[in-house]
Amino acid sequence: MKRLLIILLTIGYAYSISGTITFYDGTTLNGELSSSDVRFVFIIPEGLVMQEKIPIVDIESLTLENGISLIEDGIALQTYIDGKFSQIERKESEEITMADNEEDSEDYGLGNNLDFFSFSAFAGIPIYFRPSLLLEDDKTPTALPNLGLSFSLPYFPIGAVNMSVGSRIITSGFDKNWGTEETPKKIKSITVAGILFTDLQPILNFMGKNVHLGLETGVTYSIGWEEDYDGGIGLVVGGTLDYWIEDSPLGIRLFGNGYMMPLPGDGMTGFGNVGVSLILALKRGE
Repeated sequence: MKRLLIILLTIGYAYSISGTITFYDGTTLNGELSSSDVRFVFIIPEGLVMQEKIPIVDIESLTLENGISLIEDGIALQTYIDGKFSQIERKESEEITMADNEEDSEDYGLGNNLDFFSFSAFAGIPIYFRPSLLLEDDKTPTALPNLGLSFSLPYFPIGAVNMSVGSRIITSGFDKNWGTEETPKKIKSITVAGILFTDLQPILNFMGKNVHLGLETGVTYSIGWEEDYDGGIGLVVGGTLDYWIEDSPLGIRLFGNGYMMPLPGDGMTGFGNVGVSLILALKRGE
């Protein structure tokens, strides 16, 4: 047993060399280096006979008495095993430019300008009227065109679809009178709405990457305009078909919506419209 211990100690000293370890807190450790690989340093501290195992990531630097630097900033530059030094070869990391980062981020984006704020102007016409809007003999009323503006935030993925929130302002009006000739009460309003937009293209992509089917739902508030109309809270639901022009911030939207809105008296009424919208993605130019 004594012979074995003597042999081990002899081998250990044969393959050892003095060095100084500097830690990140500024403290140092001097001792006889037994070995060093890419993960650990094995060193016998001065005044001790047992070696210690120290993780390389905890070491700021390790410099040997012969001037060789084995470790810098927690990274092994060379190994020292069985009395032999070996240089560690590492591939030079490619420089990452800002342009590369932007290209990578685009790879992970939703595409077709959904990653940006968007603004649109639209025009529609009512094609369906609730019975409460019909004139005598069930004639359809004369309706104002639905003109308006819309704004939406960038889309974000939720489950299998993409979603965004936005707002809308739209005009509406009908010539039906709920009052008398002396004191007419007609619906003529400017309506504002908060809209939840849902893009179904991730699950309904059979029409191509530039074509997006969508849904929109929201809460509206109608404000009387030029007529004796109190307005109030209502709802909107609908569908959209968007086409984004290739390599352009512009898109075209076909839509169909159903609006529920308060009557001049008690109760609710509603209408359905169709129309077209021009969309502009607020994207910074190249």
